[in-house]
Formats: sequence, C-alpha cells, structure tokens
Amino acid sequence: MKKEDSTFENNAIEIGKRVRRFRKYCHITQRELAERVMVSQSSITRLETGETMPSVFTMMCIAEVLHAPISKLLLGNQCEPDDQLSGIVMKMKEIMSCDPKQGQTLIEGFEKILDAVLIRSGI
Repeated sequence: MKKEDSTFENNAIEIGKRVRRFRKYCHITQRELAERVMVSQSSITRLETGETMPSVFTMMCIAEVLHAPISKLLLGNQCEPDDQLSGIVMKMKEIMSCDPKQGQTLIEGFEKILDAVLIRSGI
C-alpha cells in the first residue's frame, strides 16, 4: 500500500468517526440521516466506517443536517477559531428557530459574557 493510500484511508476513517459522533449527538439514526441527505443508508454506513468518501455536495448536506461546520467534520480539532464561532452561531440560530423566547435569553446571556470579556481585556 502506498503512503498516499494509507493517508487517505486514515482520513476517511477519521471523517467517518466524526460524522458518526455528530449524528449520535443529534440523536439521528443512520436511516434518518440518509433520508435527509437523500442517499442510501448503506452509503452512510460506508462513510462512517471509512470505506468510502462521499462527494463534496453530500458532505455539505450532511453538515447542514447535523448543524456542524463542514470544516469540523473534515478536519476535526484542526479547524480555525472562526469555524468554532460559526458553529456557535449555527447553534444559536437553531435554538432561536425552535423557541424565540429561549433564543432571546441566550442572546442576552451571550451579550453579558462578551461584555465581561471585553471589560477584562480593556477593550
């Protein structure tokens, strides 16, 4: 096996593990994810076990369904802080769309945290 093949295989396995972890965190079955992304359940199984890599379009759909930045699925902890921030923003949007009152409370709390950080930083 070539080194490039081994690297690709390891990346596919790690990406599959991250997709599985996010899917389970969202309490979504492989079947539900497959239906929402419009692929077969076996495609999700093969992705999660690292047997295959889906298209970029499919990965984008998976990221959207799982409310995860695609960079987090592909790179894991290697993603940039901006990607982490976008994940927080996505989660806030999700909460606001489900319960506007809870979303408003979340925003107010987040503003207080930001104010405290800025004051401590002297900004």
